[in-house]
Amino acid sequence: MAALNRLATLCYNQTMTAQPKQQMTSPEFLDWAASQPKGRYELVDGEVVAMAPERARHWIVKGNVFSALRQAIGSAGRPCMVFTDGASVVINDKTTYEPDATVQCGATVDLDSMVAEKPMIVVEVTSPSSEVRDHSSKLADYFTLPSICHVLIADPVKKLVIQHSRGIGADLLTRIIRDGDIALDPPGIVVPVASFFADL
Repeated sequence: MAALNRLATLCYNQTMTAQPKQQMTSPEFLDWAASQPKGRYELVDGEVVAMAPERARHWIVKGNVFSALRQAIGSAGRPCMVFTDGASVVINDKTTYEPDATVQCGATVDLDSMVAEKPMIVVEVTSPSSEVRDHSSKLADYFTLPSICHVLIADPVKKLVIQHSRGIGADLLTRIIRDGDIALDPPGIVVPVASFFADL
């Protein structure tokens, strides 16, 4: 186990050294990120941020989220697609995030694009390295995009989901969901919260 931890740290440090030193715009960042042989990155206020290595708990919940949303969309017959991580969400010219899952509805998907052009739902699965940002600056940034109606923050340790939904004007409606269903309208789908945490 200690050897595996050292290896993970080494890999993380190698991705950190791959970061460019200069400021970037979002288009420059997307071109740069596409050329990287490994690692995941986000652009925050013009600076590249390497995303920390994930634990198995995180992988499991990400897979569950994708499957649950896809099933809910299929059952409701909505014209939406679910994207896994890898689909970038451009906030502005200096900030681009990569949610753990994204739902886009009613928009044609460019199969060669790296960007979810009109995200309606974004999901972040928290980890020790991302939790503070997920609940603060990243949440605020997501809601600057008019297309985003819901931000879900899934906590794999506490097995709960915090649902932030767009209200009237600048208001957000927030629910903490430990059991029962997550109602997402629009687009008009229902997801059992337990489905996010199966196999944990």
